[in-house]
Amino acid sequence: MTSCTLFPRAVGYRPRRELVELVESGRIKPGRAIDLGSGTASNVIYLAQHGFDALGVDFSPAAVENGRRMAQTAASRPSLCSTT
Repeated sequence: MTSCTLFPRAVGYRPRRELVELVESGRIKPGRAIDLGSGTASNVIYLAQHGFDALGVDFSPAAVENGRRMAQTAASRPSLCSTT
């Protein structure tokens, strides 16, 4: 069973199960990561919480702003930007 204990449960978003499994199994080691179309930013927040230098990019400025709020709640520091 995988865990996402650092991710804010109140928000209701979760990183992709496949990503969690790869990171927690050690198959993907911390490094630089980019999440294109990051949407809710759940994957990029998860990666930042696990030692990655993570960048989330999305077309929607509203999605990016929501992701920034979620990152503050999660006490993580991914970079998030809009393509517009």
